[in-house]
Amino acid sequence: MFKVMILFLSALSLQGALLDFYTLSKAKEAYDQERYEEAIGLYESIEDKNDALHFNLGDAYYKVQKYQEALQNYEAITQDDLRAKSLHNSGNAHAQLKEIDKAIAAYEEALKLQDDEDTAFNLELLKKQQQEEEKKQEDQQKQDKNDQNKDQDKDQKESSQDQEAQQDQQEDDASQKEQKEREQEESSQESQQQKEQSAQQQKEQEAQDAKDREEEKALNEAAAQMKEEPISEIEQRKYEKMLDKRGIKTLMVPLQSKGDKDDTKTAW
Repeated sequence: MFKVMILFLSALSLQGALLDFYTLSKAKEAYDQERYEEAIGLYESIEDKNDALHFNLGDAYYKVQKYQEALQNYEAITQDDLRAKSLHNSGNAHAQLKEIDKAIAAYEEALKLQDDEDTAFNLELLKKQQQEEEKKQEDQQKQDKNDQNKDQDKDQKESSQDQEAQQDQQEDDASQKEQKEREQEESSQESQQQKEQSAQQQKEQEAQDAKDREEEKALNEAAAQMKEEPISEIEQRKYEKMLDKRGIKTLMVPLQSKGDKDDTKTAW
């Protein structure tokens, strides 16, 4: 009974091995014909995966750009003769993911295990790209700093211009206020001068009016005196001068006394 059981188990194991061999064969055929998704499905269907299967599965994932899944399979490999190749492929996967530092580390570790021209070329290429990227980042940082300084200078310049404009406006406002106050003061002074001038003119007019009244009074008195008695030559000249000053042009004819000859030809 025991022997029969062993034979039965051996038969199952042999059947499973034959099935896996068939699956691996179909997976390789699919991979060679670039049907990578089909190859992945066949590889994943095998439960007991060895290092070789992980390597091939990792390559199939890499071909369809599923780099994280490829890395998981490459990192599962421990066999020495596949380790260097899996590290090379891991470097490629990291490079595709733009993980340059990890890619360089994988290449360097692969070269420690085995010299390889392709791995060394990829490593040198990535280091050069890394240096260019670092220089680009450094230049970008400098450019950003320069732009920032330019922006600060621009802001400071605009702020200074705003302050100058504000100061100029304040000065203009102060100047306008001063001009307005000066004009008001001049207007007030002019008004005061006009008032004083008007008062002076009024005072002079009143004085002139008073003088005219006195002269008028004198004229009236002189006229009344002339009716009563002749006036002397001195008084006549004085009277004529007074009339002339007032703009009255007339001829004084002395009145005749009784017994004087009348030389006039016409009546007054």
